Amino acid sequence: MIPPENIRETSRQNRTVPEVLTSRGNAAAAGTANLSLRMQIRDRAIMETLYSSGIRLNELVQLTVHDVDLKDKVLHIRKGKGNRQRVVPIGKMQPRMQEYLENIRPRYARKNKQQRRLFLTDQGRPVTGNSIRTSLFHYKKAAGITKTASPHSFRRSCATHLLQQGADIRYVQKLLGHRHIRTTQIYTRVYPIDLKETHTRTHPPC
Repeated sequence: MIPPENIRETSRQNRTVPEVLTSRGNAAAAGTANLSLRMQIRDRAIMETLYSSGIRLNELVQLTVHDVDLKDKVLHIRKGKGNRQRVVPIGKMQPRMQEYLENIRPRYARKNKQQRRLFLTDQGRPVTGNSIRTSLFHYKKAAGITKTASPHSFRRSCATHLLQQGADIRYVQKLLGHRHIRTTQIYTRVYPIDLKETHTRTHPPC
């Protein structure tokens, strides 16, 4: 399992991006899921979806099976904030989503065959935001992450890591479904802290 890392926080002056998981922290939290258990395969798919697509929690729980396009590797978000729709890539987590759709969800849906929501409980009911928050708390604790981690932390991490890797800010704006680019620009404020930490860690002594 990838060793866990703590969440980074911006300064209190810029509290608009209070929590960002490192890429290893994201992997560590997801890696604590036991993939021999159906429910934890579902949870791993949820965590990877949150991080890969930058989707909001309320958007995730509203997804239906018809919103997933495995062929084109995208999610159709039809009930976004402000009733705005968008299409987002699911990227490298496509195999996990496929495993959930083919092997896990059909078992859960037997008890509620008319249910079309994407993520279900073992009783065939839609997962709730509160249940996801509770699950993530246990996974991050198991990963040794001591600071607060929430579903929104995965969204912030997705945006921050894309920008750090050189993604155009307008692409990130579109991915997150922000109406105004100034909302997306808050994610650039983590860079001074990242730069200082990297310099301290890697610069050779005089």
